[in-house]
Amino acid sequence: MRKIYTTRRKLLPGPLSSRAGRIASAAQISATRREDREYPLALRLRYRVYRGENLVSAGEGQTVAISLKSVLFTGRLESLERGLSAELFIDWPALRDNQSPIQLYIAGQVASSAGDRVLVRTRFQDFRVGRGHCAYARS
Repeated sequence: MRKIYTTRRKLLPGPLSSRAGRIASAAQISATRREDREYPLALRLRYRVYRGENLVSAGEGQTVAISLKSVLFTGRLESLERGLSAELFIDWPALRDNQSPIQLYIAGQVASSAGDRVLVRTRFQDFRVGRGHCAYARS
């Protein structure tokens, strides 16, 4: 029995006649990665959206899903243009040393917007301790 080795490809189970299995397509791998890394979290957030240096929209909302590359959230806002800059301040559900609140700060761009839902593509993310110093400070 001959073994077949592949690099950077996943093997999927195939028909009985194919002992090595069939190689997954790039679309299947991409879909699997996308599904594995998206977390449905409902966390309170504050957002600000800018066109250049001008504030377009600001308010509070709630996350729907978070992944390594994007955040989907809802809020009371009008439809936003794609490409606008966005800052998100997400209240993380843990305390540092059981005392200090933690925020997840995300800077990114609006990827899409429909109704009260906005998808932001992440450019920068950072966990920050304490609410007061970063809640409305522009970095």
